[in-house]
Amino acid sequence: MLKKIHCLSLALCMVFTLAACGGASAASANLPTYDFVWAHPFPASHHHNVDIIKPLVDELREKSGGRIQIEIVPGGAITTGQSAVDDVTSGAVDIVWNLPGSTPGRFPLTEMLDFPGIFESSEHATQVIWDLFEQSEAFRREYGNFKIFCMYTADMGDLHNNLRPVKRPEDVAGLNLRAASPMVERTMIAYGANTINMPMPEAYDNIDKGVVNGLSSGFSGVATYRLYEVIKYSTRGMNLYASPQYFAISLNAWNSLHPDDQALFESLTGRELSLKAGRYYDNLSMPGVALCREKGVEVYELTAEDLGAFREKSNPMIDRFIAEMNGKGHDAQGFYDLMSRLAENRRGGR
Repeated sequence: MLKKIHCLSLALCMVFTLAACGGASAASANLPTYDFVWAHPFPASHHHNVDIIKPLVDELREKSGGRIQIEIVPGGAITTGQSAVDDVTSGAVDIVWNLPGSTPGRFPLTEMLDFPGIFESSEHATQVIWDLFEQSEAFRREYGNFKIFCMYTADMGDLHNNLRPVKRPEDVAGLNLRAASPMVERTMIAYGANTINMPMPEAYDNIDKGVVNGLSSGFSGVATYRLYEVIKYSTRGMNLYASPQYFAISLNAWNSLHPDDQALFESLTGRELSLKAGRYYDNLSMPGVALCREKGVEVYELTAEDLGAFREKSNPMIDRFIAEMNGKGHDAQGFYDLMSRLAENRRGGR
């Protein structure tokens, strides 16, 4: 009798297990499908399009059983650096990759991430960015019109030109330079340069034609855009800026996702994806330095004394910007103090 009861229990367990599996399968089959467009202004060949964005799109498709389909449209075909924030805010584009610096004034606290000398690497800056998201409501509010799911920076910006070596601030005076963002422009002006704002893909031709003498860029950018062909001198160790970048999804697209799919999306993005992107830039920086030297570019390594002279020139600019932002109703001083404290806490990989 006990044997019969035991067999009956096993049979019932199998029935319930099969029913549960069948129910889960049916539930999965009933989840929605999505066709999103991810647009950005960068070339299809850009390393982050190839090695960060495409793998994420593939993983979302695979782990959703093919239900989440994302078409990547690069090269400014749909959205530009200037229009991306409006496009993702309105939902005209589902997902974008862009730089806050492309739309001056839209992210005033974020612009302070480009203060010189705050960060030592992209990984360092990226950790601080996510600490700021956790601890600063004002920082989160800057991105309240859409959902940020990845934010990181490029490798630290240095200075490159075809006219003369730059070792002290007086060597910058009179140079015509492409600046990476409005804040970098302020820094370059503090050193005595004349600045022109232009997209990075236009820098090569403009240096080659003599429109500008050079630019501020991380060494990864010099390698990616083959700028070693049109520059003669690089200065390393300036840590001029960090150049934050973001991946954002429109609230329309985000809210259309089933909660299970939102959970999947968040499991693959956030701080960890951002650190992957930031470390990628860091890993390109030293090979970029080596490539410049190989191609005949003279690379000068700043001494501590040199760096102190540059900071002495740029510190008043930082104070003025904070005062301007405070005057417009932002707690810029509070944000700067928090950012500086978090940066110090994270320095050296802590």
